[in-house]
Amino acid sequence: MTSNVLPRFGKVAIIDNVHAEVEIVEQLLTKHGIPYVYYDYNKLITDHEINKIEGIRLVFLDIRLEDGNEENKNIYSVLALTIESVIATNNGPYTVVLWTNEYHLKNEVEKFLLERLSDEDTTKPTYICALDKKDFHENPETLFGKISDELNKNRPLEFLTTLESMTMDTPIRLLKMLLSETGNGVDAIDINQLLMLLASVGSTDEINSVKATRNILTVIADLVKDSCLELTSSNDRISELARFMDIIKDFKSQNVPIEVKARINAALNVNMHGSENEKLPGKVYKTDQIEDLEAFDNSTFGKKGKHPISKNDKILVDTYELIKVDITPGCDYAQDKAFISTYVYGYLIHINKVEDKNGNKEWMNLEYNKKISEVRSVYFTPCFLVGEDLCMLFVNTKWIRFEKYETNNENFLFRLNDALTSDIRKNAADNIARVGIPSV
Repeated sequence: MTSNVLPRFGKVAIIDNVHAEVEIVEQLLTKHGIPYVYYDYNKLITDHEINKIEGIRLVFLDIRLEDGNEENKNIYSVLALTIESVIATNNGPYTVVLWTNEYHLKNEVEKFLLERLSDEDTTKPTYICALDKKDFHENPETLFGKISDELNKNRPLEFLTTLESMTMDTPIRLLKMLLSETGNGVDAIDINQLLMLLASVGSTDEINSVKATRNILTVIADLVKDSCLELTSSNDRISELARFMDIIKDFKSQNVPIEVKARINAALNVNMHGSENEKLPGKVYKTDQIEDLEAFDNSTFGKKGKHPISKNDKILVDTYELIKVDITPGCDYAQDKAFISTYVYGYLIHINKVEDKNGNKEWMNLEYNKKISEVRSVYFTPCFLVGEDLCMLFVNTKWIRFEKYETNNENFLFRLNDALTSDIRKNAADNIARVGIPSV
């Protein structure tokens, strides 16, 4: 049960000014094999070189970190500064457990922290609860049960924490599996032999250190992807996670603003932080170098696709940027053979905000693809955010060009993920390979 309640792999932090008061917590975490990091507050305030931690999911935080500090506002300020000192800005969701003999202060502390903490300096806690120290000194084995009861009040966070614990051990299991399947042990010679075997997978030519590394990473990436897919076929894991999905009955996707959907779509489908130099397909470029641009614009795709979109006399779309998407097979990049790249051409559209009756500007929640074109060979991506712009990509999967691969950082926009790139490639292949049906 404990592995379902608390995160593993060093995701627990304990902060107190009296180590003896948290020894009980440390002993229980150790007993159940859950790593943790302990911060002595007295040293924390004097050490200016503290490295902030990423990926913390649970923080045990003593309310009174400074003896003699009686003003509540001062007490809460100390807690806020402590969180800012330890938790990084890109930490992700986490729970703060207020470890205290003053349980009644919990609501005040929570209100103060959520108002005071800024995402520019740290990550705000997703959930804050409180546990009474006295209870655990009298009956320490109730700790995990109490925490479970508290975390059950925030089901989505518990779902994510449990899922993370399930997937974090994937690299460890992969290494064990590879060593086991090759009959090797775990000493340096055995691991070296394993790496050399992986480096030579799929290679018949002489390889150097760069090609060897690329081969190893390609094999590992495929294995990681396959191992993560096991999640969807494990009834035990699905049942374990399904316990947290009782919130689904109250969810209505149509009530979610288009901006929120677009942010999620961007996270799932678009890599905004990549670079043109990455040897991966899916790169999207802004371009004006298409030789037959006039023919492209005058095609059925151009005529039906590139036109202003309005509703109730309000212009929703009037900006179209010509783009090309690299759909070169991934294996060409993996084998360093992407000398000729395959591109499909299309448009990146920018969707305008419109003013409502109260004077507020917002995006309309519409199916924009149906307002642009319903031609079979037109592929639409979901709406996603590029910076603060709501955008959509649509390409003509009949308009395929083969070009010499050249880096072009100036016009590089972003990279689509593998699943979206593969879907565009499949759509293009379906158009190329259409077979006529004999008839009389």
